[in-house]
Amino acid sequence: EALRGNAVLTTLNLARSNIGDEGAAAIAEALRGNEVLKNLDINEIGDEGAAAFAEALRGNAVLTSLDVGGNSLTEEAAL
Repeated sequence: EALRGNAVLTTLNLARSNIGDEGAAAIAEALRGNEVLKNLDINEIGDEGAAAFAEALRGNAVLTSLDVGGNSLTEEAAL
């Protein structure tokens, strides 16, 4: 909810946060309505978390930098 209504935060670094796929899905859902976050660094997610971000970001025109390095993603996440 905090990300959805955020009007100030432009960078969010969740590297080494160990949020997993469930946390990634929650953040991805919040990004659907976010209009100011430009930079997101997130790791320690799997294919399900990556898929949640891919779906959520289809309609996001604000986020310009997404760092998903350091994840154990398979080819399935790229599809």
